[in-house]
Amino acid sequence: MSLRREVSTSSVHKIVVVPTSNSKPLSERARRFLANIPVVASVFIAVFLIVVWTADRFEQPITTEPPPHGPPFILPDKTARLLGPYSPWYPVQYYITPPSTCNITQAHFLQRHGARFPTKGQGEKIKRALSHIKIPSAKAALKSDLGFMRKYKYDLGTDDLIYFGANEAFAAGVAAYNRYSQLAHISPPFLRAGDTGRVVETGKKWRQGFEVAGRMRLKEALIIPEEKGYNNSLHGIQNCPAHSDEPSDNAQAIWLSRFAPNITARLNAAAPGSTLVDEDIPMLMSICSFESLAHYRTSKWCNVFSEGEWQDFEYWSDLEKYYNTGLGNPLGRVQGVGWVNELIARLTHTPVNDTTTTNRTLDENPETFPLGKNMTMFADFSHDNEMNAIFATMGLFGRIEMDEEGRSESSVALEPGDAERGIQSPLNMIPPAGVDQRGDESSSIRRRTWKEMDPDHPDPHRQWVASHLVPFAARLVIERLECVVPTTSSSSSDGGSSTSTGLNTTEAVRVLLNDAVVHIPGCTKSERMLGSGVCALDVFLELQSYARSGGAGDWEKCQEQPENDGQRRKRK
Repeated sequence: MSLRREVSTSSVHKIVVVPTSNSKPLSERARRFLANIPVVASVFIAVFLIVVWTADRFEQPITTEPPPHGPPFILPDKTARLLGPYSPWYPVQYYITPPSTCNITQAHFLQRHGARFPTKGQGEKIKRALSHIKIPSAKAALKSDLGFMRKYKYDLGTDDLIYFGANEAFAAGVAAYNRYSQLAHISPPFLRAGDTGRVVETGKKWRQGFEVAGRMRLKEALIIPEEKGYNNSLHGIQNCPAHSDEPSDNAQAIWLSRFAPNITARLNAAAPGSTLVDEDIPMLMSICSFESLAHYRTSKWCNVFSEGEWQDFEYWSDLEKYYNTGLGNPLGRVQGVGWVNELIARLTHTPVNDTTTTNRTLDENPETFPLGKNMTMFADFSHDNEMNAIFATMGLFGRIEMDEEGRSESSVALEPGDAERGIQSPLNMIPPAGVDQRGDESSSIRRRTWKEMDPDHPDPHRQWVASHLVPFAARLVIERLECVVPTTSSSSSDGGSSTSTGLNTTEAVRVLLNDAVVHIPGCTKSERMLGSGVCALDVFLELQSYARSGGAGDWEKCQEQPENDGQRRKRK
């Protein structure tokens, strides 16, 4: 408390404040508190602004487009897309929305696990190949392609998903929500995964990416055992004991004998005393992908081989996939029948009709296999070999059967006028060499036959390219569509004829693989009516006769006891 006293002088009248005896100065703590108020206020305002900015950014779709220069920079461009099933994911073509007259009503996903370490079996082969290299001397290392071996150490694990692969899966989940968010808010996707660790983890990361992008919660994936004797449409090999690796082993051996000897000789000369053999070469080449993606830096092995040699390695990988569970193996495509029949059930809202790899206990339970028009999204997680079998079951790529006149409704080439309508050739969007696109509308063009892949002579226009079909985190998407189609009808009466127009709604599907539209063989007429890549649902279902027949007798052959029980498919 203080007193006011007036002091008067001859010229100035002043007011003096005199403190009383009980007045106290501010404490040190109080002074510090007052001094910190501006700082606390500034921090509060900054946090507020960050929250507002983050919320605004969260409303925007998370970008999932690849870098402008192609695959991840940790792999050289010349090799990143030549690594077969060990290529990192990339879009074969940027996603194109369906025609404006079509609405998406369902989305079905089948995704391979993301990038991983080598499998246990392959890891052992890699180590054996490395053991055949004699470390060059310090002087020889200066000019040797294998000079880096003096300080090299192979340190990769086996089987498990790696950080890069987890990011691939997460980005795929984000992309799925961004692209199909309107479906996700009708019903969230139902998830399934085989119980291999890398597949389970891929499903988890995909779900997390979807949840972050959509700010929603999804149920965890249904995990289906992959053990022998347990039916699983996501892992069909354990239910086909008669399946053999022999077709793929033979095809790869022929091509290996063509391209590997020169490489073997060159590397043995680069490290005198080495005892490399031809079979070691693909194992050494595979290290390029595994090390680069695991360590996030380019492996030394990537620069050991030329671009032409990487192209040879790519074809070696293509042959394995085609002759293992693809069309080149007599018991390949039957392993995809179960999944395709499940797809048919989901597209038609009807119970699964299958006697092959599906699990009836799960598929007949609405909790583990939900059906209905309210179900809009499904996502399954599996392996590359299973995806190859499914491609073959659906008849998407490869061999085409021709009729007596050399024509086939299952052909994939262009018909007259298709290019002007925007209809393109399958997947790679480049018309195959040798396909005649001339002629009038009334003529029928003899189309090119996609023959079995020749182990001696690669076809540069082949469709069965593993890096296009099943890279790490490969994505097959089937969109169910409702399309509005204009109709014209004419009538006649005594007063003359009249024409009326109207609109009909047609159910259809569209298939995409790694974001590229796949033109379904046999759907050319549908595409001309509905738009590029769009196939009428009834036509699509009719084309799946192999799956609907249960494999046309191939499933029974699967159950025959193999002559050599040890000749089973290797997980490569």
